[in-house]
Amino acid sequence: SAPALEEIESNVPDMKQTEKPKAKEEPPRKENAATKKEETPVAPKKTKRIGLTKVFSKKKNARETDLKALLADDATAPNLAELLAKTLTFGAPGRFPKVVGLPGGMPMETFDLELAKEKLIAAQTDSGLSLKESAEVFANVVNCMLIDIVDLASTSLKEKDDKLTVDAINIV
Repeated sequence: SAPALEEIESNVPDMKQTEKPKAKEEPPRKENAATKKEETPVAPKKTKRIGLTKVFSKKKNARETDLKALLADDATAPNLAELLAKTLTFGAPGRFPKVVGLPGGMPMETFDLELAKEKLIAAQTDSGLSLKESAEVFANVVNCMLIDIVDLASTSLKEKDDKLTVDAINIV
């Protein structure tokens, strides 16, 4: 067993506890009407917190989420949207079953960047859209395709087999 503190030899003297000096007390001030100030309590500033509902809520915007709506006859430049979707899908058709099911097949046998660019510029010119309007069509098509990818990934997370989940996410 360990020795008690009293049994340990030491050359360090015991410290004596001293009292702290008392702070000077100031006599109470005499207040008169000229020196008296009314103190109003100041409320602490509230910090704005972003709740989870705000983070995950859908923002209202005009971005389309359904590719079928972009390909409808009354849509803005449906031919451009279809060509763009098919071109972006090239090389990964299994990931976008909605695009593969479109009539007309793929626009190229093998992917050629220059040919794809020429076809997209021709479709944009034929549609009569400005660059800004074409960019909006492009953004809508990409948004629809991203939603498809996220849907594929999220459904694979529900699988109980880890290997199946990992393989599915790798495909996405």
